Amino acid sequence: MSDRLSLPWLISILFTFLLIIRLPAQSSVVMIKQIADISVTPERLIDQLTTQVQIKRATDAEWIRAAPKYFLYDQDQLKLEKETRVDMILAGLQKGRIVLLPDPPVRRAAGKKGALYQIRKRTEQGREYYDLEIQQGASLIDWLYGKLHMIFIGHTMVIDGTRLICIVDDLNQRALVYLQSGRIHFPSYPVIQVPEGKVVLLHRGFPPQVMALRVEHQGLLDGYRHYNGKVIWSRIDPTPWFFKPQYFVPVGSGMVVGGVVLYNILTPPVDEALPMPPGLPGR
Repeated sequence: MSDRLSLPWLISILFTFLLIIRLPAQSSVVMIKQIADISVTPERLIDQLTTQVQIKRATDAEWIRAAPKYFLYDQDQLKLEKETRVDMILAGLQKGRIVLLPDPPVRRAAGKKGALYQIRKRTEQGREYYDLEIQQGASLIDWLYGKLHMIFIGHTMVIDGTRLICIVDDLNQRALVYLQSGRIHFPSYPVIQVPEGKVVLLHRGFPPQVMALRVEHQGLLDGYRHYNGKVIWSRIDPTPWFFKPQYFVPVGSGMVVGGVVLYNILTPPVDEALPMPPGLPGR
């Protein structure tokens, strides 16, 4: 009799185990690797029941609290509030790191806060592609290999082996992209080339504008500098190698942080700057 009960008992144990570890479905796109508090004081991990990071499933109208090891699925949204950083990796892939950041303190003081992102997964001609849409906020990208599609303010940008920072305004009308290294291109504008160390200004309804790093971009980039201290990254899992604490190297008055350089911006020669469409970030 005990032998007859052993198989159902084992099946029940296995089913319970699968529920506990919460295996992701095949459609999972991104895993939240780390959630951390952003401040100039020693970093502390946010409690898993925090309301500072929330996700909304594509099939659910309600926002739920997010925690490390949560998986995001196709069409899911992720919302950040207060001084919170979310560190993500693509599910099942170790191609690089995506760090999501909310608005800097100067923008929050003006009543602009938080960040909103959406993750999508699609298949074209038998190949899977991942889309990260930044609807509001910023992101630090350190992508090792393979292509990642980023979507903001009506533009699609493809990155490959790339280190960059991108910022989207709260009205989802303007964006700034600073390319530290690697390659980015815009499928809708194949003739546009972006050299390393340049800035791309985007405005909804206008083609991308490539120019040298200028003083008027400093306010937009400097607002995120406080995220990039050694104390902020000291508890991140030291893989891949470029996120190890010993990789922090002084550069001018800024730092090299995971390959992203934020430093005092010098005024470039006038002939290096292209004209900007009305309303582009230049303040």
